[in-house]
Amino acid sequence: MDDYDAGFVDGQKLVQKELDKLRNLRAVTTEDIRKEELLNNCMNNQKVFDEDGKFIPYSTIVNTIEEHKTLCKHYADRQIKRESNSEDSIDVIEKLREEKKAEREALIDQIVEYNINNGTKVVFLEPRDMYDHAIHGYSREGRVIYSYNEIIQSHVVDDGMTHEEAIEWVEFNTFGTFDHMSNVDWIKDNPQKNPPIFMYED
Repeated sequence: MDDYDAGFVDGQKLVQKELDKLRNLRAVTTEDIRKEELLNNCMNNQKVFDEDGKFIPYSTIVNTIEEHKTLCKHYADRQIKRESNSEDSIDVIEKLREEKKAEREALIDQIVEYNINNGTKVVFLEPRDMYDHAIHGYSREGRVIYSYNEIIQSHVVDDGMTHEEAIEWVEFNTFGTFDHMSNVDWIKDNPQKNPPIFMYED
């Protein structure tokens, strides 16, 4: 084997050695980075070192820097688990919201279809993205049934109103708009329109 071939073989061996190292490495995850951050913060806590950087025992079971590191590892593992559980809880809540949204959209489609089949036009509260969540069903005539409490809550949450301000605003602006739709003459003149119904809960 000449020098060229020998060099080529050595190069192949070196490449293979590096590839073997990479195969044995585990991908670093965001959890690893977060755990390392927690561990370092705990290990470098200035309260457990004197002015000269010497470790200060702070309990009957933590007398050395090694014991302090063990405790910090335990703390980091526990914190990561808590954060993971918190993220899982957020995922569950988000899933429930999506399911609720899908159910509401299906209900709205059903209301619209019901009115089309009856030759009537359903009247929804506007803006829809603010009030649709307060829809609870529909009557035999195809009128949308809204929860009064959830309408009020929308203004408290979205507009920053107090409960009293929200009631006053809704009573004047929203319900005031639909009061005349309960009039016998209006119903007679608009037989194809189905105004909403407001459900009052205790």
